[in-house]
Amino acid sequence: MITLQYCRPILTGISLMLITGCLFDPQPIELKIQPPDSFSLSGQHALPDKWWEAFEDQALDRLIERALEDNPTLLATWDRLRQAEAIAVRDGAPRFPFLNGNSNASRSRTDLGTQTDRFAVGVSVAYELDLWGRVRAFGSAANFDAQASQADLTVAAITLTSQMAKTWYNLLEQRGQLALLEKQIATNEKVLQLVTLRFRQGVAAAADVLRQKQLVEQTRGKTKDVRAQIGTLSHQLAILLGKPPKSLEFPDNQALIRLPPLPSTGLPGELIQRRPDVQATFYQVQAADARVAAAIAERFPRIDLAGSITTNLTPTLTSGSFAAAPGGLFANWLATVSAQIVAPIFNAGARAAQVDLNKAARSEVLHNYEFTVLQAFQEVENALIRETQQRAKTSSLEEQFHIATQVIERLRARYLNGATAYLDVLNALNSQQELEREILTARRTLIDFRVDLAKALAGGWPMTKPEIRQLTISTG
Repeated sequence: MITLQYCRPILTGISLMLITGCLFDPQPIELKIQPPDSFSLSGQHALPDKWWEAFEDQALDRLIERALEDNPTLLATWDRLRQAEAIAVRDGAPRFPFLNGNSNASRSRTDLGTQTDRFAVGVSVAYELDLWGRVRAFGSAANFDAQASQADLTVAAITLTSQMAKTWYNLLEQRGQLALLEKQIATNEKVLQLVTLRFRQGVAAAADVLRQKQLVEQTRGKTKDVRAQIGTLSHQLAILLGKPPKSLEFPDNQALIRLPPLPSTGLPGELIQRRPDVQATFYQVQAADARVAAAIAERFPRIDLAGSITTNLTPTLTSGSFAAAPGGLFANWLATVSAQIVAPIFNAGARAAQVDLNKAARSEVLHNYEFTVLQAFQEVENALIRETQQRAKTSSLEEQFHIATQVIERLRARYLNGATAYLDVLNALNSQQELEREILTARRTLIDFRVDLAKALAGGWPMTKPEIRQLTISTG
């Protein structure tokens, strides 16, 4: 049986485990930069967690939900998160004792025919007293890395959703451009018929007919580029959805949305707490700080404890009869406890260099953190000013189109009355049609800038972890 003299060292070790490992604690980060008091513009209503739902576009909602489930790049980011979480469990495990079971068996035979079978079973324990917080620091660093990976996953999801939205609305714009070009071709063909008739009547020059034919062909040529863009964007959407090109059909009865009111931008200080890329770099700073603490602790002595408990089971087989060992099968116990102190004496400055290396790495990540914060403020302000100016540009284009429409109507009447040359009509018609196409592009660009603003303000949403991918081996 186990006596108190064997238990006392074990109990002492357990007591030490409870009072050690508290020398490392994460420290708050003080930034050299101060957030501004507010952003230049702000709306009234907060952006929803799933930011794209503010657009109230059911087709986009369905596409994004599919992309979040099937996009290979996002699924790979999930796998990186799983790896980081597993590393955190692995690196945090040494904070607890390691227990191992063991057993062995042997058989011996004498000249007299006596056969003895010996069996031993036992349990061993190993533990490092974390006197300087080294083990805890390593585990904390891995935990911070896992939290940074979680934030990186949110960044990847927000990036994917913004790519989906921009690609979708770019596709809708190109479809609108194609419909617009086909309408303009029909208009230009009607004008060509009119000019041709006037040429036959002797009141128009052959050059007028040729110029109008050129405009018709020029407009037809633009449809080729637009059709290529439609195909390319459809392929891009399919890839974002994790499908091969040309394997999906997308709704073709959609038009560009009207943007909802400007969302609330909140306070810059709140943005730091909400943005996942800022949080990722924050956790990277904390992980780097933990590694500095671990490197410092590596320069101090370590105390490793080990213990084991074993028992011998010795049934004896003599002349075909079985007899238990004296005192019973579980009477012969052996308990051992040992301690080992490992102290660095000479390492040619390697451990000190590791401390300097980790401190420099921490400084680098800290500067990256400050830059990420500044970049977050910049992205919000950039999106705000771009949307503001794009709205003004779109309004200007719409006013120019209205004026151009009046110009073409008056020049056409003057041309029919012989008061102006056809070249004036042609230039005005071409200008009007270009403006009409520019307005469509300007409206889509305005949506892009709103997507940029939503991406800059988004903080993420709960996501369901997908199943881990299993390797499928084809036997064909």
